[in-house]
Amino acid sequence: MEKITVKSTLDGKDYEKVTMFGAFTKSRLLPLVLCFSIPVSLLQIMEVINSGVIHNKFAYYGSVFLLSMIIFLYFMTRLSIKNFIKNDKVLLGKQRKFIIEEKSITTVSSDHVKNNYAYNQFIDAYEINGYFLLYVDKVSGLVITKRDMEQADIENFRTILKNAYGKKFQIRGRK
Repeated sequence: MEKITVKSTLDGKDYEKVTMFGAFTKSRLLPLVLCFSIPVSLLQIMEVINSGVIHNKFAYYGSVFLLSMIIFLYFMTRLSIKNFIKNDKVLLGKQRKFIIEEKSITTVSSDHVKNNYAYNQFIDAYEINGYFLLYVDKVSGLVITKRDMEQADIENFRTILKNAYGKKFQIRGRK
């Protein structure tokens, strides 16, 4: 197999999308909690509004607390993203070259610093709409934008990741 070379530049929208993925949808548990807690919370609130009485204090206060925590987490994540971008703590606007091979990925920064990563160095690998994400730890890793890749290269890279990770490679979107 030949090398796949991708020259990619991340912008603020890219950083926002992959950070929100990591915070809210990387784990399959949080979307399930959201699907359950939001309707239950709203039903509890509507019941109190309609009747004027709290029938089940635990359900009411528990669901309102959970909904408040979810909203708080969402806004704190958004604020953190804006602060990281504002304070230039993420590499945005600089081109990075990815050389993708069967056994490893080499990155070359805009100032010609090279790093080589064997696939076993990554703990998770995801394909989401617009990106391939390879996590070195729970919060950091490589972001490879699909917009900078040819369709054939996307398919080849997907195959490499499937071979390297098996079921640990998760496809959550193909756009």
